[in-house]
Amino acid sequence: MRLAILFVVLVGAGMLAVASVKAPAGFFSTWAEVQTAAQANHKLIFLHFTTDWCPWCRKIETETYTDARVKAALADFAKASLDCTVPPEQEPTGEAKINLELYAKLEGEGFPFLVMLSEDGTVVLNTISSYLPPAQFIGELVVAKATMKDYRAFQDYAKTADQQGYEYTLRAMKMMARVSQHAQSITLARRLRALDPQNSKGDAAEACWILLQAIPVDQWDTDGKAVLGDIKRFDAHNEKGVLEEAFITSALNSYSAHNDAQAIATLKALFGMNPTLQNRQDDYGLLGVAQAASGDKAAAIATLKKAIAMAPNSPRGKWLKARLDELKQPTK
Repeated sequence: MRLAILFVVLVGAGMLAVASVKAPAGFFSTWAEVQTAAQANHKLIFLHFTTDWCPWCRKIETETYTDARVKAALADFAKASLDCTVPPEQEPTGEAKINLELYAKLEGEGFPFLVMLSEDGTVVLNTISSYLPPAQFIGELVVAKATMKDYRAFQDYAKTADQQGYEYTLRAMKMMARVSQHAQSITLARRLRALDPQNSKGDAAEACWILLQAIPVDQWDTDGKAVLGDIKRFDAHNEKGVLEEAFITSALNSYSAHNDAQAIATLKALFGMNPTLQNRQDDYGLLGVAQAASGDKAAAIATLKKAIAMAPNSPRGKWLKARLDELKQPTK
């Protein structure tokens, strides 16, 4: 998820107005219709949130949804294209209002925003906040189906488990986080830390990561720093992947708040603790973009060149190349 969110943050400003929205073939156009169809036919739900100004929405509609392999993979889903377009300086009404409220409830990030849900629409199985080509898109559908299978297995396990014990708390915390049941996952993370305050079982880093995500942005400089400190201790070498996630989230928050210096400092601290992360195009690309925003043109050019070289033909690589070309233009 974090990689997709990063891509949305980076490319969002570059989107241009394009043709009006038309639902792809085989897609419903309302939330009510897709819910009815899913429950009547016992299918999972796939939602495509879109706008009329989103070029990546048009790209996934024309290049991904039309692919024969994608059509076959989507056969297990009831599908809907939900238009979130609102005219400038107007309040949303009708279906747009319903769609935007659902988008907010599902914690939408940019467009296209793609969500896979359980048959009854209550369990979030997977989300995507970017364009994906056919092969990658199919992989995300497979993830959603696997999550549904695991969720059902967890429900069966929970019927006979000791729900105050450590094993249940750990499994429930991971499952609730996986299906975006944030309030429950936070409660379980706190309980897990209380059950094993010395981290003798080695699961504290994951619990701290869940707690960190619950901290409001305006508390990151206080409560956030304390939890980040715990993550540094419990996953010092990024063996669980939590250290990277935590620091990148912190850097993204700083970048989004136009605190470029803090974003740069956070990323450099991350690379200092684990230099191998300098080989991640997303992480290093964000550093280059933040350096450019801070006015350090020379450093930004050097960083962006390195990030692009990691995967020059990836969507992120191409976007970073465009930013590098803009940066090289003479100042007027």
